[in-house]
Amino acid sequence: MTKPKVTIVIPFFNSEKTLDTCIKSILKQTINNYEIILIDNNSTDKSKEIALSYSKQYNNGLNMCILQH
Repeated sequence: MTKPKVTIVIPFFNSEKTLDTCIKSILKQTINNYEIILIDNNSTDKSKEIALSYSKQYNNGLNMCILQH
């Protein structure tokens, strides 16, 4: 994989209602030389599961970071 030209960072906390739409919107863009870094700030809803699902599905272009208190 070549070094990405663009890094998109998505911090989230309890965003299960909007996170899926956010990620899908990025994946639909015409640019293809990017990485997405998803940062979970200890969500208590299903946000983390949504992020992990995308991370597994697109493991070559998504990075998953977990912030813990």
